[in-house]
Order: sequence, then structure tokens, then C-alpha cells
Amino acid sequence: SFGHFEAKKYKLMNGLYGDDSAQGMVLCRAAVSILHQHVMAKLMEHRVPVMSVSPNAIVTSTDGVVSRRQLRPFLMHIKRIMKHGMIPLIHGDVIFDDKRGCHIWSGDAILETLCSAFSPQRAVFWSNMEGVYDCTDQQRPPTLLTHINVNPRGIPELDVNVVKQLKNPSKFKSQQQDAYMQALSKKMDEKQKGGKGVQTPEHEESQQNVTHVDVDVTGGMWGKILVSAKCAAQGIDVVMTKGGTEDAKLALLGKYAKNSTVFVQSDTTCDVSSTIN
Repeated sequence: SFGHFEAKKYKLMNGLYGDDSAQGMVLCRAAVSILHQHVMAKLMEHRVPVMSVSPNAIVTSTDGVVSRRQLRPFLMHIKRIMKHGMIPLIHGDVIFDDKRGCHIWSGDAILETLCSAFSPQRAVFWSNMEGVYDCTDQQRPPTLLTHINVNPRGIPELDVNVVKQLKNPSKFKSQQQDAYMQALSKKMDEKQKGGKGVQTPEHEESQQNVTHVDVDVTGGMWGKILVSAKCAAQGIDVVMTKGGTEDAKLALLGKYAKNSTVFVQSDTTCDVSSTIN
């Protein structure tokens, strides 16, 4: 992802503390700006009236928190753009911070802010995946969660193991594989005692499934899930799906996207096909 590599390399999550932090901030902003310009150029090719908005020039934070006072000029600018019939095109950015030097204001955090301020009809996340996957069963392929219930407090209602997988995918994968190998070893011992072969097609299939399950694909999902849940609790239709697909188009149009994850308020009917108006 544009900007993430630079942010990690120069540890910009901690602020401008290192000798080369300033250079890191410059490179990070350059990276996100490159992607932003590409997106804007494509939209303009189709005569979409987009107006570029870079948070770095408008918003600051204090110790990692953007206050209402600091947010006001940004929201006023967005309102002014929409008032004149243009569409604001915004990107996640590294902004200046009064205490840390800099703060990474992510696209997810910006979307949450915009949803709270403007109460849009829908919010759509495009990713390189169809949505949120349950990868907790090492002996089966990952399962797409077609909907996630959200309680009135904006908290996603998910199985505890799925939450562990999403919060710390690397650790969860290691634990699951250890448990699987222990169970496999026990089965092999039992087969040996019973005079049966050590390896069976069932074992081979299970091992292949373990090999193909890549829990890391959901590693960046947890933050998006939290933001999506908070937005859904406000009555906003929230969908996650794969960008560049027919489902992505359907989601933007407010139509049912089969290969997606829809966030549903717990007190509403969980008929996924009717959650998107």
C-alpha cells in the first residue's frame, strides 16, 4: 500500500523522533500523493468533478488525537466543495502533531469522521479481498463472512476465535498450526497402533488446506471492521468487497453484492439481500 512501507521503515507511527524521521515523512507523503494523483487522473478521464483534498495542509493533531477544533476547517472545506457540486477526493495522510511531530491519519479514520459528520447513505470499502474471512479452521478453506452483526454501541459481534485471528493473524496462525500438528500426530500414533498406514489421503488434503490458508490476508482488516461497525451503528449501509470487480460497482450503486461482507445492525433483519437500499 502506498505510504505504508515508508511509515514503517521510518517508524512514523511514533512521531518525528529519529534523525531521519523528517525524510521519512517527506517520502511517505510523496508516496500517498502519487497514488492520489493516479486516482484523480482516472476520475477526470471520465469527467467526474473531483477536487483534491490533502489533510496535511488543513488538519493537525495533538498527541495522536484530532480534536473538534482541529477538525473544523477540514469539514468546512469538504462542505464548501460539495456545496458547489464537486466531489472531494481525500486520502489517508501523515499530518503534523503538536507533541509527536507527526501523526498518521488513516483513510479509515477519515471515513469514520466523514460518516459521523455527514451521515451518508452508504460507505464502501474496496480491498484486494472480497471481504472479511474466517480462517479459524485450518482443515478447511477460508470462509467469506457475508454479514457481520453490529450491536447498538457499534461493536462487531464475532466469534472469539475470529476476533483473535483478525487482531493478531500471525500469532493465531502459529497457534492453530501447532494445535493441528498435535492432533495430526495423535491420529498417526493411533493408526500405527491399529496397524494402519501412517499417511492417508485425508491427511494429505488437510495438510494442503493448511498450506493454502493464509491468515495474513485478513491482518489489516481489524481496524476496518471497527470503523465499519461504528458507521453501521449510525444507520449507514457499510460494505466491504474487492475493488475492480462487478461486486464493487454494485456496492457503490447500493445494490446487493454477492461476494462481499455487509455490516448489519443487530436490531434489524439479517436478510443480507435487503440490507443495501
